[in-house]
Amino acid sequence: MSWIQAVEILRQIVGRMRNNGDGTEWLERLEQIGCKDAHRLGFCIAIDVASGALTIEQYAELLDGLNLSETCSRRAFAKRVDAVEPDTIKCISHIVVSSEETDRYVQVIALGDFMTFFRKYHTYTPDDVQAVWTQHFSPYAPRDLAGIKEIWRGLTGVIWITSSEDFESLKFGRTGDELATVLNDALGLGKHSTSLTEEQIEEGLHDANELVGLLYPQSFSGARPPTAFDATWMGFGSYYVSGGDDGWGRTVSCSGTQVPMRERVHREYKESMEHFEGFPIGHIREQAANRSALLEMADRRLESILSSSPR
Repeated sequence: MSWIQAVEILRQIVGRMRNNGDGTEWLERLEQIGCKDAHRLGFCIAIDVASGALTIEQYAELLDGLNLSETCSRRAFAKRVDAVEPDTIKCISHIVVSSEETDRYVQVIALGDFMTFFRKYHTYTPDDVQAVWTQHFSPYAPRDLAGIKEIWRGLTGVIWITSSEDFESLKFGRTGDELATVLNDALGLGKHSTSLTEEQIEEGLHDANELVGLLYPQSFSGARPPTAFDATWMGFGSYYVSGGDDGWGRTVSCSGTQVPMRERVHREYKESMEHFEGFPIGHIREQAANRSALLEMADRRLESILSSSPR
């Protein structure tokens, strides 16, 4: 297990901090797994540094502002990230994205999240959910999203997207609810399964957890591989793991059984969305979860990067 190497990298970061004492205490708490997901955070930080996505100095500067009154090391990190100006910390991976790529991006998003970010004056009442789905994702809706005027920035100031090639590969042979269920797993979304009954689904009803997709225009640029700075750490349950040195991050599936999909992040989008296309996906029928497989993947990713790096 590469946790020993991860701790060595974390100690190097603490050694560059102005306040080594706070850093040492934070690291000791993280090693003790005082709160859930602490080791996953440690692995992600180590992977970011080992892969060259972020530097030891960048992490040391961030950790210098830790408030140790928060005893959970993961939440202390989350609060520190949230206190920093997003433009200085989000979507800043140093890993180069090729300018020769022809792949397009797809965002897979729950209908309720789409309403939160794009149709923010609607509620989650059945009538509003039905109206938004009909307006943007029904067979009779316009494919473009030109009517969207709200600034699009996601929950933490970043938007997560995947490769359209990977999306189409996973989609092959699957449609509707089966595709939605597999995507929820493969992308590590971890959304709850539908609250609708079979009869309601057959009647054509929709709920906030139903997945929909947004296809990006070919010309879209500005996305970067994700780092631990981009992920959500305040609450327990995320399936993010840093990794990938080819200009892409990699998802980790909730069940640990799906092939990782390529992923990137970008900052808020303020321009017209007339060249973005919305499309329906389906209802999530079941939710998978394997937290032990998640930590095993983090371990393997760090080991792979370290073994391929020059000594």
